[in-house]
Amino acid sequence: MTSRRLLPVLAAVTGIAVIAIAVSWQAVGGRTDVGIVVDVDSVGFGEVRTFTLRADDGRRTTYRIGRLENEAEFPVNHLVEHMATVERVRVFYREEGDERVAYRLEDAPDG
Repeated sequence: MTSRRLLPVLAAVTGIAVIAIAVSWQAVGGRTDVGIVVDVDSVGFGEVRTFTLRADDGRRTTYRIGRLENEAEFPVNHLVEHMATVERVRVFYREEGDERVAYRLEDAPDG
């Protein structure tokens, strides 16, 4: 195959790959919420199961703690401190069935 014929084929394959990656990213995760922690369900220090966030628009959403990718920077028990000080949190989550599963937590800027 000559390079002139190969170029359109490579462009088509690249385009399909980009679309596939975008679709899989949307299906797997990439969602975020920001708000105030209003409830933490734990069985002991550092064993938080779920927490509830009140977003700026007033809606309350509960998240199950999954495997946190940044637990060294934001230990899960830090959520209790955020609840006590009313400091905002940013949660990155994936929807798994009817649950929102947190995979990253961060301090959120004041809004």
